[in-house]
Amino acid sequence: MAKPTENSPDAKLSLQSGGDDEKEAKVEEAARRPNEMPPAGQSRLRILAAEDSELNQFVLKSMLEYYEYELSFVKNGREAIEAWRASDFDLILMDIQMPVMDGVAAMREIRAIEARRGGAPTPIVALTANAMTHQLEEYKAAGANLYVSKPISESDLLDAISVCMAEPHARVSRND
Repeated sequence: MAKPTENSPDAKLSLQSGGDDEKEAKVEEAARRPNEMPPAGQSRLRILAAEDSELNQFVLKSMLEYYEYELSFVKNGREAIEAWRASDFDLILMDIQMPVMDGVAAMREIRAIEARRGGAPTPIVALTANAMTHQLEEYKAAGANLYVSKPISESDLLDAISVCMAEPHARVSRND
């Protein structure tokens, strides 16, 4: 797979790949795999979405409701940290520009808490209209696994969720 350019469709799924062949293979596999609902009997994916825009919350809910994900919304990074600590989420969708605390600061704090606790990190997908190379590097350094650029396309969002959930990660207690 050729290295994605900043504006190519594959760039959205390459934030953490950094040339790692295994992760690039997962991106390619996720792109080929149809987006399906979980098999019967499998627990629903619990997703925390930090997004201050009610319109964008509506868009996310509309895109994901068919897949029966358990979706919880908060409006800023501080609320995201509090909700993440209080519950056991499988994935976080993190808007970058929010009031009170932005997504970058929230990701840094979540990753610092995870580092102190030990265990595998909760996957985080950054949601942003700011997708220049230096910005993507900042999101990666803050702890984002992948990013999806705004306006959000359903296929990009579902592919990012699929790639993140294909990564092995352990659940850790959210109670300090």
